[in-house]
Amino acid sequence: MSPGGTHRLNRSPAALEARIAELEAQLAALQQQSDVSHEKQHLLEALFEHAVDILFIANFDSTLRYVNGAFKRMLGYGDASIKRPTWSYIVEAEQSNRLKEAIEHVMNNGFWVGRLTYVRADGSTFPGLLSTFLIYDQAGKPLARGGFIRDLTEQEQHERELQTQQAQQAQLQAEIISAQRKALHELASPLIPLAERVLVMPLIGSLDSHRTQQIIATLLEGVSVHQAKTVIIDITGVPVVDTQVAHTLLQATQALKLLGAHVMLTGIRPEVAQTVVGLGVDLSGIQTLGNLQQAIAASLR
Repeated sequence: MSPGGTHRLNRSPAALEARIAELEAQLAALQQQSDVSHEKQHLLEALFEHAVDILFIANFDSTLRYVNGAFKRMLGYGDASIKRPTWSYIVEAEQSNRLKEAIEHVMNNGFWVGRLTYVRADGSTFPGLLSTFLIYDQAGKPLARGGFIRDLTEQEQHERELQTQQAQQAQLQAEIISAQRKALHELASPLIPLAERVLVMPLIGSLDSHRTQQIIATLLEGVSVHQAKTVIIDITGVPVVDTQVAHTLLQATQALKLLGAHVMLTGIRPEVAQTVVGLGVDLSGIQTLGNLQQAIAASLR
């Protein structure tokens, strides 16, 4: 121990060499960390620059701090892009106000996602999906506002094409349903040409107000087209004959008489005759026969 009680530093060659090796190892480690950091930064920059979507970082006064290559390519402003505030790329004052509301929402909630219409340097526009968010420093304080802008032109075109296809499909489906209804109507109320100027309509199933109107319309059209003089209406397949059905038959008879056609009614079962009499419906103006065979024979005579 030296005078004064302090330890003498070990300055032997071996100790110095060990210390130098330790410092060199620390320097190599720091250099490696720096190389890795630079490599990561280079990869991120390459990723951002070649991204299809626009990437940007904006200050809180809406001036831009960073824009990637897609920003310049998509908007067409070149290096001047970064000199313009973010709101200057939005179409119309209404959308500018919406962007301001979006920025306010970001400041309060940390993020915002929505559609805006952007304007390029040549005056053309495109729909864009803006996703913007807060960027924080290491202390957790808001540092800037980042964002992505995706060009929705192709997506909206696809949506329009899909809507057109859906509309066409809906129209085609409506036409198919209409054709099916028409076919069912013709099957439910068939009008059969029996002989020259003789038509037969066998009715099957229940008759409601809509179907009765269709029956009358079919009869009138058929008489007019075929210039028929005799129309045979067979109600054997009608399960229930009530006041509405009876009045329908009367209306049809009166309408056909106006066109010069004679009406024969067949298929009146005993219980149907009782019901008609009980209802007090007067069918005296209609010629009635027991069955369809008798009516056909009469019409042919």
